[in-house]
Formats: sequence, C-alpha cells, structure tokens
Amino acid sequence: MPATDSLLRQWQMLQLVPRAPAGVSYRDLHQALKDKGYEITTRSIMRDLEDFQTIFNLTADKSARPHLWSWSAQALPLDAPRMSQSEALTLLMSQDYLQALLPASTLAHMRHYFLLARQRLHKADFSSHQTLPPELHWRSKVRVLPSSQPLIAPEVSADALAQVQEALLQGRQCEIKYQKRDAAGFDEYPVHPLGLVQRGTLLYLVCSIKHYSDIKLLALHRVQSAKKLPALVQTPSGFDLDAYIAGGALGWQSSSVRLHLEAVFTEKAGAHLRETPLCSNQTVQELGNGLLKVSAELPWTQQLEWWLLGFGADVEVLAPESLRLSMAKTAGAMVAKYGAGV
Repeated sequence: MPATDSLLRQWQMLQLVPRAPAGVSYRDLHQALKDKGYEITTRSIMRDLEDFQTIFNLTADKSARPHLWSWSAQALPLDAPRMSQSEALTLLMSQDYLQALLPASTLAHMRHYFLLARQRLHKADFSSHQTLPPELHWRSKVRVLPSSQPLIAPEVSADALAQVQEALLQGRQCEIKYQKRDAAGFDEYPVHPLGLVQRGTLLYLVCSIKHYSDIKLLALHRVQSAKKLPALVQTPSGFDLDAYIAGGALGWQSSSVRLHLEAVFTEKAGAHLRETPLCSNQTVQELGNGLLKVSAELPWTQQLEWWLLGFGADVEVLAPESLRLSMAKTAGAMVAKYGAGV
C-alpha cells in the first residue's frame, strides 16, 4: 500500500477513536475503515493502535473483550493544521462572553479546544527576536460594560441550567421546580423550552407551561432544579423568538400596545439618539434653545418609562397622554417625598 494511502487510513482511524469514557474496538474500527474503502487487516489495525499509544494520548480498556480504545480524557485535539493566534483568540473570547448561552454539553466538548487555544496564545515558543503576536494581549485590552447601573448576577444552579440547556437543544420538555419572587415554597411543573435570553446579568427561559400555549418568562436563578424529559416540546403555532422579543417581552410587563412617543429632550440628554435611535422610524427635530423633539413608534414597556424617568428634568413627554400623566404622577410623588424646596 502506498505511503500516502497508509497515512490517510491512519488519519481516518484516529478520527474514529472517541474520547474517554467512550471507546471503540479494533473490530469496529476495521469495519468502519472497510466501509470507507480501505483494505486493511485487523492485525494492521492492532499494530497501528499499539504504535500510536506511545505517540498520541491513546488508552485501552483491557477489562473489555475485545479491548476498547479511546483518546485520553485529557488529550488535546490534534492541532493540524495548527491553530492560528486569531483562531485561538476567537475561541477564548467566545468562552469569556458566551458561556451562559452555550449548552453545557457543548462547553464540555469544547473544553479541550479552549485549553489548546490558551496554550497556543500563552505557552507558544516565541524566540527572543520574534515580535509577540498582538492577539496575545487583546483580551486584556477589551471590555464589555453594561449601559445601566451594573448589578451582581444572582447565582444560577449549574445542574439546573445544564438540564434546561440540553432540553432546549434537543427539543425536549423539562420538569422544573420554580420559586417565585418572595414565595416561601416552589411550584413543580413541566415546561416547553422555546428560547434562552440573557438580559443584563439575568438569564431568562422563554417557555410555555404544561399544556397551555401562552408564553412565559422564567428567571433561571429561580429554578431550583430541572430534569430533561423524554417528551418533545410542543411549540405554539407561529412562535418566533425574535418577534417575541421585538414585541417588548423583555421590557417588563410587556403588552401588545404600541404608542407614538413624542418627547422633548435637552440637547445634552438627547443627542445620542441621533446615533442610537429608539427605532427605525424615529425622527429628531431641532426646536432651538438647545432642545430636541424626538418622535418614535414603539411598544409600551415598563422599561421605556423607567428609561425616560432616568433623564429627570432633561426630558418632557408630550405624548401619549397616558404616558405623560404617568410621568407626572411619578414626578409628583418624588416632590412629595423629597420636598418642593430642595
């Protein structure tokens, strides 16, 4: 057999060997290679496995008959072609910022790639005359900050999160124990996971409960325990996660009510809305005297009202009347609390 054929066959065989604790016998490897068109004897496969055991991190479970071969649980992935610094940086940045949104099983599978990426960036053999790769220090030069007051994230049960993620990944229902805010006990029921959304420091499960079709938001830190079920998720007709979010679901007390907002901002408070508008149909009109009139069509949410209140006297809501009255009521309550003469 030509050397190139042997190399390709050995490469294919190494790819067929799973990571521990899973294992594969030489007989299964023989059949798999035959299915790929390689004419090879079981004796040659055994010889290759024994040789590779000293070169690569392969192990054999000799308590099984026939022996089961696997990559060591600590073995790094074969780095061929060699992982670049840019690829290593991308992997580590994804580990930094996407851990909460990736299934636990995926993170477990990627653990060895993260380790390889870390070694590629931080333990590489750079000679004294080489310029260190810029990717080496990139993670220390970038940060993601919240746009509002930073809060300490509540603790989420790792086991419960893993079960919810796996159920969502596989389209399965999930039995959860959920404790409502300020409740002494918890409720237990099956849910149909439909999406996972991170908002600030909080993780929310978008789901339906039992046989009901209405969509609920459950805070993951209030899930005491979870268990993936065999039953498949029943997705409500027409459900779309992006449309659900766009309807104001994550804005607290969401509703289907849309409003036409008209508000006058001081130039200092409203200037950023020229670059970061409230919605695609927003308009900004200069009124003079350092004032801007902002008009926008968007869903009403509690978040919108809180955002407007955060500007204090630097904004005046003109419309809709219901929102203007709500703002006035809050402002009046604040005056009563702090005193009109302050």
